[in-house]
Formats: sequence, structure tokens, C-alpha cells
Amino acid sequence: MASAPSDLDVWVEKPLGELLVVQNGHAFSSKKFSTTEGIPLIRIRDLNPGTGTKTNFQGEFDPQFLVNRGDLLIGMDGEFRCNIWNGPEALLNQRVCRLQNFSEKLFPKFLFYGINKYLKEIEDVTGFTTVKHLSSKSIKAITFPIPPLSEQERIVGILDEAFEGIAAATAQAEKNLHNARELFQSVLQSTFSQKGDDWVETTLEKACTFKGGGTPSKKEPNYWNGKIPWVSPKDMKVKHVSNSMDKITDVALNNSSASLLPEGAILIVVRSGILARTIPLGIAACSLTVNQDLKALCPKDNLATEFLYYFLKANEPHLLSLVSRGATVHRIQSEFLKNLTIPVPPLSTQQSIVKKLDALSEETKRLEAIYERKQAALSELNQSLLQKAFAGEL
Repeated sequence: MASAPSDLDVWVEKPLGELLVVQNGHAFSSKKFSTTEGIPLIRIRDLNPGTGTKTNFQGEFDPQFLVNRGDLLIGMDGEFRCNIWNGPEALLNQRVCRLQNFSEKLFPKFLFYGINKYLKEIEDVTGFTTVKHLSSKSIKAITFPIPPLSEQERIVGILDEAFEGIAAATAQAEKNLHNARELFQSVLQSTFSQKGDDWVETTLEKACTFKGGGTPSKKEPNYWNGKIPWVSPKDMKVKHVSNSMDKITDVALNNSSASLLPEGAILIVVRSGILARTIPLGIAACSLTVNQDLKALCPKDNLATEFLYYFLKANEPHLLSLVSRGATVHRIQSEFLKNLTIPVPPLSTQQSIVKKLDALSEETKRLEAIYERKQAALSELNQSLLQKAFAGEL
């Protein structure tokens, strides 16, 4: 005869509307927003990591919209996700809601660990024109599994301890990766600042041949879907560029502004919104063409391709300072690149430097791969623990 279930085995499902109150944020006037004065104002962008905000409100407000540390907040546009507020006392702005006035039957931290699964399900089926919108009605309609309060607290204790360990492991992996990247950048910088007596300074214009790109007419059907890679900024995601989403034909090459670049040319993005934060670089791994947003630097005989590549990587901070910023598109002027001074050692020294930097780069990539695998494993463990917790298996 089967034994009767204990109280801890009894889980019930209830709509959240019966267990808590969903408070919508207030539409505070943007005319009274400030970056320096007033009380902090929580906007959707502040929910993750939820430790503070750069927006303040200068004006009168109803105290009912004051948020305290530990409150559960949900962004109602874009990504639907519950976050714990860990910042200072702040105001609840519109399109952010707070879960409050919990029933004595529901432990808030238990809800926090379980609700994001349901919010993601709502997000996945929500249609949108520009951005997805979540309603407080949808939140209150979520049917949530509720075990006895003591069981909720026990599960939360297990998850707190497990996630603390996962966070520590993630932080250590991030630290290792950061240290490896810093070491590479440090060696990269020192390589070109500690010049030998046999190094000769010249300009990129003298050390390279500069070539531009072009776009064959889209109206000519026999110009496209050929075999010649036509590289644009979106293709500049790897060091050795050999492919692109777009390819042109020999007819396009012979009858347009596009020109064939040799293998070994250094490709650099000189016009793109990407230039706000980085300077994409690549090496042509085969003959290819580029659009007008890129420049190609073809090294002359006394300059090794990989040496030039690492020199430009080392000078990325300086190149970023030369970027002229438009409303959406940023540019590096060709004159700036041509006048950039490069110290050039003998070819044998260049090859030795490249070998050292290649080895260090590979080690950094190895650590990045380890970090990514560890991140994936920790994320999988996180989801597995949550799944077991709300299936009553912890």
C-alpha cells in the first residue's frame, strides 16, 4: 500500500494575481530628468545588473513609486525578465513594474527563481512591430507552482548556495580571460615601443600601397552571385578573411569600381558605426574585392603582412582617437592612415616578432575557448538546477 503524500509533497498551482500585486511604474516627465541632481529613476536599461541608474528625477513624486533594495522588478518592453533591484532607493518609471504585497503563501525569492521561465514563454509568443510589450494582466495570469512555504525556503537555500558557487566560478573564468587579454595587449604595446637600433621609421604611405573598394551596380544581374568574394564590414569578424555573404562576377570586376586585391592585403574598415568602439582588421586569405567602407593596405617587399597587422592592432587606441564621428556613420580619413608612422625592423626581426605574438595570440584564443565552454556548462547547470527545483526534484 502506497504511503500518503507528506505536506512537502503537496504543490498547488495558482495565478499570480491571487498571490501578489503588480504595480506599474509612473510616467515621470522627461523634462525633469537629470544626470546629476534629484532622486535616481529606474528605467528598463537599468534592470540588469540592477545596481544603479544614470538618470535622476528632479520634481515632486508619490512615495508609492519608491523602489527599495531587494524589490522584484520586470521590464515590460523588449526582453521580459524579472530582476532583483540591488541599487539605492529609486523611482519606478513607466514600462517597469514591481511585484509586491506578496501572500504569506509565497516566498518572493522562490518566485524570482521560477518566474523567468514563464516570462520567456510569454515573450516567445508575443507579436510585435518594433518591440515586444508585456502587460501586467499577462503577469497576473501566470499559473505558478506553489509548494508549502517551508519547502520554498528550503529550495531557495539550495539554489542560493549553488548559484553563489556558479557565480564565483564564472568570475574566476572571466578574471583568467581578462588577465590573458591584458597580457597580450601589454606585450603588443611594448613590442612597438621598444625599437632597436636597426629599426627604420617610415609612414604607411611609403611602406604600403593603398587601395579602395567599390560597389558594382545592384541593377546589373550579371554582376552578382559570382565566385569572387566582395567583403563589407559585416564580414570582418575573423583575422584571415577568405569569404563573404556577397560575391561578384568577373563581368562586375571588369566593368565597375571594384578591384581585385591580392592575398596578404591588410583590410581595414574606415567607414561604419562599428568604429565607435573598435577598428575591424583582417588579412585577405585569398584574392578578393571590398566595398567602399574598407581600405586595403598592400605591404611592400620590406614589410611583412602579419607584422603590419599586429602594428595596426597595437595602434587601435590611437586610430580610434582619429575617428570622425557622424550621427550614425563614423570615418577614418585616408590621410590619417597614410601619415601614421611605423617602425620597421629587418624582415628577420619582423618574423621573430610575429612568431612570438602568434603564439601569445593562440594562447589567448585557447583561454577564450575554455572560458566559453565553461560559461556554457555553468549556464546549463543553472538551468538544470532551476528545472529540478520546480519539478520538486531538489
